[in-house]
Amino acid sequence: MVVLTALFAPACGDKGPGFLLVTVEPPTPAVASISKLDVSATIGGDTRSAPTLAPPRGAASFTLPASLALDFGDRSGVATVVVVARDSAGVELVRGSSMATVVAGDTHQVTVKLGTMMMLPDAGVPDGGGNPAVLQITPTGAVHDFGTQTIGTFSADTMFTVANTGGTQTSQLTVRKAGSNAGDFNIRTDGCSGMTLAVGASCNFNVQFLPASVGTGASGADKTATLEVLATGATTQSVALIGKATCFLLTPAPPYNFGNVQSFNSTTIPITVRNQCSAAAGPLDSPTFGGTHATLFTVDPSTTCSFGSGMLANSATCLIAVKFTPASAGAKTATMTLSTSTTGAFGGSILAALMGTGT
Repeated sequence: MVVLTALFAPACGDKGPGFLLVTVEPPTPAVASISKLDVSATIGGDTRSAPTLAPPRGAASFTLPASLALDFGDRSGVATVVVVARDSAGVELVRGSSMATVVAGDTHQVTVKLGTMMMLPDAGVPDGGGNPAVLQITPTGAVHDFGTQTIGTFSADTMFTVANTGGTQTSQLTVRKAGSNAGDFNIRTDGCSGMTLAVGASCNFNVQFLPASVGTGASGADKTATLEVLATGATTQSVALIGKATCFLLTPAPPYNFGNVQSFNSTTIPITVRNQCSAAAGPLDSPTFGGTHATLFTVDPSTTCSFGSGMLANSATCLIAVKFTPASAGAKTATMTLSTSTTGAFGGSILAALMGTGT
């Protein structure tokens, strides 16, 4: 096998030159018409190229003469090495690439096999300190929960920020969704895809939860997807997206504020429940109240919804009247959950915040 060894001098400061020995291996399968080799190395966006070389026939190796060594001054860092093989007319036949750390005063060796390409940044390579681009997403955390959303409606936007906290500019970013329920999440505005981020720079994109159907099962399975941000040469960052879908649309929309109510007196808020699903949903369970002052909120007898039996047809409505009866002065808070626990015609669940003030 004929190999070519090129001697680079990527640093020559007080510590002396830092040499990079590049060995080129032929591709598999072999390409007989290779007549020229272009060898280049890059550190921190600073590229030096050797003169075009003719691979020696029958020679075991070839060393680039010292007079043609590539000089990066006193820089050290991660070098990206690219070798392009051409025919006698200069047409590219195959190429290969690799990376190696170079330190001034030391000699390093790297092998580049033609036909083998590493995942190299296309908009910047590691800087002189050897620090690659690093993507960071905020809000931080492995999971983002959108809560419960009625099908056919969309949640408020959640804005995600992508920052480059590494040492070099990124390649072009790609923001994408994946997973079985990816269609239930919408990237509404995307200021990141197609962008490159300089060191310390950031961009934003917004995501909504827009469920098209309700999870199956009595417990209401979560809708799940994965949000990914990719850039060549940087580790892919991902966030798990979850949310619950419900058939039930409440009008007026929560939260519900009962205002100021004299102690041991009551006020009632009527809430219309509409089935937004294309099929009947239910039966509805009796609303459950939770939180610090759950006992101060009850279902008023004027309620027309049927609990525990009967289905709510598509587009049908019923009324739940919630009564607030404070027992003392001060702010009171609770939650109301409306759901169905019947396996089969599941309609999901919805949580509403309740508040009022006793006087």
